[in-house]
Amino acid sequence: VEGDLRRVEKESVSDYVSESENLAHLHMKISASDAVLASVQGALGGFQADLGKVREEIVSLQERARGMSVRTSNRKQVQRSLGGFVAGAAGP
Repeated sequence: VEGDLRRVEKESVSDYVSESENLAHLHMKISASDAVLASVQGALGGFQADLGKVREEIVSLQERARGMSVRTSNRKQVQRSLGGFVAGAAGP
């Protein structure tokens, strides 16, 4: 039994040693993937910030457009009122 255990132990050590290069290579690939993912995450964070700024600009433009629409409507109403006043004041 001890002989079998020693043989299995030697085989296990041999397997670990033979796979160590593959494990090191796998570790390097995982590290490189982590770096790429971190870079993508940074880019997406910047993109999200830019989208937030665009959203704020759109909201600002919508508010300005609503204000301009109200002023235009008020101006037309005043013109109609003044048009009737001017026509009445000018007489026949």
